[in-house]
Amino acid sequence: MIAFTGLMPNREWRFNEQGPGSIVLNPTFGINDALAAIEAAEMDHGITIALSYMVHDNIRDGSWSRSSMT
Repeated sequence: MIAFTGLMPNREWRFNEQGPGSIVLNPTFGINDALAAIEAAEMDHGITIALSYMVHDNIRDGSWSRSSMT
């Protein structure tokens, strides 16, 4: 798990797929630069959280898929 501290300051990953929920994570790597966190994930160092506009093009052009990010 790569923690982008700008979106996960308290190491909590919040989601709302089946109702409100969250999970507290213990990341192995923390960074305050969103693009560096995405690049680390692309290099198979783990998964990260990102804002949709930062990864939209990768998903749209097929270089990533939603299933590869879960």
